[in-house]
This record gives sequence, structure tokens and C-alpha cells, in this order.
Amino acid sequence: MKFPEIGYTPNNLRTLIESTGLSQTAWAEENGYPLNRVQRWLMSTDKTSHADMQLADWEKCLLKYCKDV
Repeated sequence: MKFPEIGYTPNNLRTLIESTGLSQTAWAEENGYPLNRVQRWLMSTDKTSHADMQLADWEKCLLKYCKDV
């Protein structure tokens, strides 16, 4: 999988979620995250409601969905 940026970013998470073919809701449920948390991770970093995804969560997602990482 090719990511548009390096490391966790909202764009990279969006790319990962879209590559699964799941909706944000289904992806959040499959991975045990509340939908509002995933939506905050996906918000632009200039929004006050944005939240950064923890490194451990990003690594978990990479290991689950990116076999070539």
C-alpha cells in the first residue's frame, strides 16, 4: 500500500480505511474504536476537534491491513 504521507496522518488513515472497502462506521466497529474517535482522527489537523491517533493504534492497523510494511 502506498500512503500519501509519512507516518500517521489523517490522509494516511483515510487511505488505509478506503483500501479495506469498509465504511468508517464498519471499520471503527471491526477495530473496536468508537466512530467519533475515528472521525476525530480523520479531521484536518487545523481543526480544534482533531485528535492524533496513538502510535500503538497506528501500528496495530498497519500490521492488520498492510502485509508489506
